[in-house]
Amino acid sequence: MTDLVTTSGSMEVGAAEWNALVREQIAPKITDAELLYLAEWCRATGLNAVIHQVHVVHRYNNRDKKDVMSLQVGVDGFRAVADRTGVYAGSDDAVFEGATSDGYPEIARVTVYKLLGGTRVAFTASARWAEFYPGDRMGTMWRKMPHVMLAKCAECAALRKGFPQQLAQVYEHAEMQQADAEQVTEDDREALIALAIQAGIVEAAARAASKKVRTVDQYERSVKKLQTQIDERNSLVEDAARATEIIDADELEAHAAEMEAGNGPE
Repeated sequence: MTDLVTTSGSMEVGAAEWNALVREQIAPKITDAELLYLAEWCRATGLNAVIHQVHVVHRYNNRDKKDVMSLQVGVDGFRAVADRTGVYAGSDDAVFEGATSDGYPEIARVTVYKLLGGTRVAFTASARWAEFYPGDRMGTMWRKMPHVMLAKCAECAALRKGFPQQLAQVYEHAEMQQADAEQVTEDDREALIALAIQAGIVEAAARAASKKVRTVDQYERSVKKLQTQIDERNSLVEDAARATEIIDADELEAHAAEMEAGNGPE
């Protein structure tokens, strides 16, 4: 395997430098083997991870007991695939209906168009907030740009309707975030290990136990239990400190002197 990588502009850079850049900008957890797979996948599909037409996602796999890479096409990738058919005829802006109790759009509908026999045919799909919002832990962008995120899900569903041969079983990153929300990430596990150590658990035991925590529900229950242990531990330390402060320093000195003179209590 060559130590050089040739970019689309025919510029050659060191493979190690290129791999480091990909990890920094696109996929921090990607392995060398996965990086090669990503390059081949992008070459085969004509999609570009650098401009976010495809997203690299690592999700914990219960069967393999490790994070496994999956590739999810972005909305720009969906549009590019549709456009290459030569019969993609654009889309309308999203239409929103209703509002949740928190004020977010309840439903987004998007219509895309395809030329069939010279006729511009509409394909409409909807996305519901309740089905796609990934929860507070992973929903920062959803709360910041709720209309954009929900509209992306609706547009991708409409594009799958219009172009099933090209986009069957292809999902946008935003569509899959709710599934990701049910999984515990490696960052979550590291945070859990840090809490366990703070609670007085040996690091090796903490790391072994953290591997058994796979769902968000298990994670949250573990965090709550560890936080209780930490609070109890801190309370004992505070009680000991207060007890030391209560004992008068002069009294301690007098007691020590008596003990040295052999006049201490029997």
